[in-house]
Amino acid sequence: MKVFAPFARQAFNTRSLLLRSTTSALYQRSPMRFTQPCAYSTKPDNISTEQYHKLSDETLEIILDSYEKLGERYPAVDVELSQGVLSLDLPPNGSYVINKQPANKQIWFSSPLSGPKRFDLVNGKWTSLRDGLSLGDDLRTETKIVTDSLNLEPVLFEGIDDDAWFHEFRSLWPQ
Repeated sequence: MKVFAPFARQAFNTRSLLLRSTTSALYQRSPMRFTQPCAYSTKPDNISTEQYHKLSDETLEIILDSYEKLGERYPAVDVELSQGVLSLDLPPNGSYVINKQPANKQIWFSSPLSGPKRFDLVNGKWTSLRDGLSLGDDLRTETKIVTDSLNLEPVLFEGIDDDAWFHEFRSLWPQ
């Protein structure tokens, strides 16, 4: 097995160590070598601060309403929205925080299961530029753990990912 000279110093004991250090060095030298091209747009929509506030407030209201409906069927759910910060206690998952970040025109999502994420408005949907998933997709996935374990109907979060919803709001402002 041939080893490139820059990597030979790192690999000295076993084949697995050699493979691990070689792969690690390749990732450090060229992180894009092993990634696939994005299949989604990575450019956030150009919206005004006023548009951002209207859209993000409406999104947080939809999330609040959806979790309040879940709370009617599962009383352990506690959700509260105050000044652009939505706090959610969703047993057994834990506590979530979803909040506005006006300076970046983002919505931030902190999850006990998947960690922190940032969502930008891309093509009318709150989308993570890291993995391309929408805010609605993440909420549905994490809430499904609870609803499946309790044999409850899934939470739909209707309106979060709808293009029509975004364009309805977009039409309120001249371009």
